[in-house]
Amino acid sequence: GESVPMESLTDLLGFFDEVCFVSYFTVYPEVENISDYLIKFNDLLLQKNTTQFLLLGPKLAQFKPDTIPDKVSTFDSIENLIEQL
Repeated sequence: GESVPMESLTDLLGFFDEVCFVSYFTVYPEVENISDYLIKFNDLLLQKNTTQFLLLGPKLAQFKPDTIPDKVSTFDSIENLIEQL
């Protein structure tokens, strides 16, 4: 499926005091591109103190990050994500 371009999401930051982005990685980004994706997402969308990015999906099972941005949280199931909300 099509994903929303990151740049299009910046408008949300002007409309809401707190923004929580949630993404389910199924096909894209490819595992080798996830780190770069998270860095770009962080730089573009997670600079306000009231933003966060919750991430889950099958692609993460293969992703072994050295580090991820502070405002990015990963989950291995929807149930675990819901428990954190």
